[in-house]
Amino acid sequence: MLFKVGIETPRDSETAYGIIIPALCNDLYTTVSAADTFDEIVPMAREVAQLMMEEMTASGDFDLTTIIRANQQDYRNNPEYADFDQWIEVEIEF
Repeated sequence: MLFKVGIETPRDSETAYGIIIPALCNDLYTTVSAADTFDEIVPMAREVAQLMMEEMTASGDFDLTTIIRANQQDYRNNPEYADFDQWIEVEIEF
């Protein structure tokens, strides 16, 4: 499944890229990560998504319908995600 991934570009060379996957965020879970280089963003996004979906499944909170619905939203203009200045889609197996 393709997931929308927000990227927060670092302001300086001492800061990592911030990563968020809004479709896997809710009142109980926040799927965020960081990558030291741009090339590490996709692998880090896949890793955190898979870990979060495993946690949701183990806790009985995995709801594919809700995730698909959330993933259809356009987060670029959502003020909650204003810090994420780039958006990509990443194929993530679950």
